[in-house]
Amino acid sequence: MRKTLWMIVISLLTLAGSGSGAEMVLEAGPINQALATCDTLHHIQTCDVYHFIKENAVMNNGSELSPGDIITLNDQHFRVNWIGPAYYLDDGAILHPVDSQNHVPGLNGQAWIEVYPGDGNTYVSTAWTDVDQDGALSIQDAITFTGGTRHKVRDVRLNLRVVPVGD
Repeated sequence: MRKTLWMIVISLLTLAGSGSGAEMVLEAGPINQALATCDTLHHIQTCDVYHFIKENAVMNNGSELSPGDIITLNDQHFRVNWIGPAYYLDDGAILHPVDSQNHVPGLNGQAWIEVYPGDGNTYVSTAWTDVDQDGALSIQDAITFTGGTRHKVRDVRLNLRVVPVGD
């Protein structure tokens, strides 16, 4: 539980930005689709559209886009703070797992951060119903949070959190 709270604090600080501009949450395609040149990203708060140019990306981890990489969107440079799955719930909320690389088994105790509409709200899941029995949180699965609130997942998409960087 202590680790979970610490991860939530770190995520909240990350969402606050790094002083070089406000963090944007961008929506890409389905979670199983990698970003390619000329893909478009949708800003979930403003509906602005950004054009991704992979050839201009400075990737620190080979060909995989990861936190710390510098990407070009609409001829502007941005640093990737976070990349991973976004879960679109039946109540309209969009949640990111606090640690997108290390889900808690069974999602019992998994920390989540809401990026839309309540930017920054945090949750902890207590149960998960794997409707399609694929072993991954996916469309139509149900997730229960502390307090007993239960929601169905209506979509899973790749999201990025980025901040602008100076030239």
